[in-house]
Amino acid sequence: MIKKWLLMVISAVLIGLGVGINQPAYATVDFDSIPLSELRFPYDGFNVHQWGMVMDDDKIALVLNMNPKGTGQGYGFQGSGYQFKLADQVVYMDMASGNSAPTKLGESASVTFNLYNATTGLNHQVTGKIVVRDAPNNNTTQILMIEIPIADMVSNPALVGDIELTNGNLGSQSVVVSGASTEPIVAATLGGVIVLVLGILIFQSHRR
Repeated sequence: MIKKWLLMVISAVLIGLGVGINQPAYATVDFDSIPLSELRFPYDGFNVHQWGMVMDDDKIALVLNMNPKGTGQGYGFQGSGYQFKLADQVVYMDMASGNSAPTKLGESASVTFNLYNATTGLNHQVTGKIVVRDAPNNNTTQILMIEIPIADMVSNPALVGDIELTNGNLGSQSVVVSGASTEPIVAATLGGVIVLVLGILIFQSHRR
């Protein structure tokens, strides 16, 4: 017979990997840990922004800090002009009508954006959150945190490699992320190996 402790260990590993249970393929994103880069126009030293983007399995996690240095306006969130390039396709993201960003310190609001694939005509909506936080110079800043499913942007996410984001309303720089995470594949492979080993052990125990 298979020892109970071995079965318990294998079961715990399978549960940790999500094998045989229904759970999301991605974890909650820590937006505050996403590396940020500067977004501005070369001639403008006051309206300086920061943004960052990472791949979270089948989603993009995007952060935009409108006024990190406190040298610009602490309000007036830019809701339009976001352009993603995915392989040979272009996707535009703009704030949906009827939405508005919070402006007072400590406030937060859910904000919906329209996604439009100009290559295929695909349309979707995604919802993120905008919060108002302290900024230097006794100022405030609006920060967007949003997750965007790749499948809402293109019909075949498997073909997506690098993803580049620009916004000509905010600055001349771009931010780029590469490909989808391989973590789910690794987890699934390891889970399959464990299931195979468990099957062999059960088979051998029945033969004794």
